[in-house]
Amino acid sequence: MIQSTPSDSLNLAVIPARGGSKGIKNKNIMQVGSKTLIEHAICAAKSSALLTDIIVTSDNPKILEISTQYCISTRDRPISLAQDDSSVVTALQDAVNTMETINKCVYDNIILLQPTSPLRNIKQITKWIKFVKKNDISSSASAYRIPY
Repeated sequence: MIQSTPSDSLNLAVIPARGGSKGIKNKNIMQVGSKTLIEHAICAAKSSALLTDIIVTSDNPKILEISTQYCISTRDRPISLAQDDSSVVTALQDAVNTMETINKCVYDNIILLQPTSPLRNIKQITKWIKFVKKNDISSSASAYRIPY
């Protein structure tokens, strides 16, 4: 659902959560504290007044079921976009195209929220959206150096 935001732009959060994993089986539905990884990502997105819409894209029925409970959009990702060698970019493009078709709009900003980064918070999301808008940046990525 399209709604106005304080940033005067349409901001879509895409949460890609594939069911398969080579490293940790079903990692996106594993508990970290009181929530699963997918719930951490959804809750962070839902707490932002600057996000117009949120979509979870997954090939896993359990992930989609959990996501639906939060009253957000979901995309049953095609199997061809959910393989071990599938690019997150193609899943992202598919989710954006789906939402733009459904909502008959073009999003100004796409925010990719990986479930495997559960420690993000609303301040980080808000700061990024405002920074990108203020500086007219076409793309960016966040990273964190892990001390050895």
